[in-house]
Order: sequence, then structure tokens, then C-alpha cells
Amino acid sequence: MTVGANSALSGAPSASDEAKRVWRRVIRDFGATGVITAVDADALRTYCEAVVRYVQAARTLEASGPLVRGARSGELVKNPLHQIVRDNAILLRAFARELGLTPAARTGLTIGMESDPDDPLEAWLRSGT
Repeated sequence: MTVGANSALSGAPSASDEAKRVWRRVIRDFGATGVITAVDADALRTYCEAVVRYVQAARTLEASGPLVRGARSGELVKNPLHQIVRDNAILLRAFARELGLTPAARTGLTIGMESDPDDPLEAWLRSGT
């Protein structure tokens, strides 16, 4: 069973509109391939939410700059948003690999498909010779 564009995430009241857009984009591009199935819904939801957090933090970091005034003495310090951007980039990369959303991840994927018993190549592969 594959995951549909409106399944699981779009019905979740806690999912943001941005996360739903990411969900629909991923399902549009990968749903029909069979790479992402219903069992992957939680992982896909986490990926979608991480994408949204990453984009929001990256935009805010870009707007506020790499350095901010420290709360204690007002000296310039590294913007704490760096950590949020980095954490979500790591999370994104991990879930993208798990879900087969990167070119490198897709090279190792095998999708369970029904084999044709009348296909000569399938018969040869089954014979092991």
C-alpha cells in the first residue's frame, strides 16, 4: 500500500501547512514509485517537519546574521540559530537517506515488485545459474 498525497499527514491537526506542502511534494515525486509506503508515514512526517524547521531557521539566521549580541555583556557571539539549522540539516539528511529521497540512497533501493513467472530473465535469475 502506498502513501497518498492526502493520507496521514494532511489529516493531522498538528501538522503545519508548510509541512503538508512538503508531504505533498514528496508524495507527488515518489509516491507512485512504491519507495514510500504507508509504514513510512511517521518517518515522512518527521522529515517534512524537519524541512520546515530548517527553512524557517535558515531564513531567520540569514536575516539576523551569523553574530548576535550576547545577553550578559552585549559582546558579539555566534548566533544560536546555527545549531538549529545544523541539527535540522542532520535530521533532514538522515531521514532523506532512510526514505530513499537522495540519489545515493536510491542506488541501493530494491522495491518489492511481483515477478512475472513467464519472464525468461526472471526464470534464469531464480535458477541461480
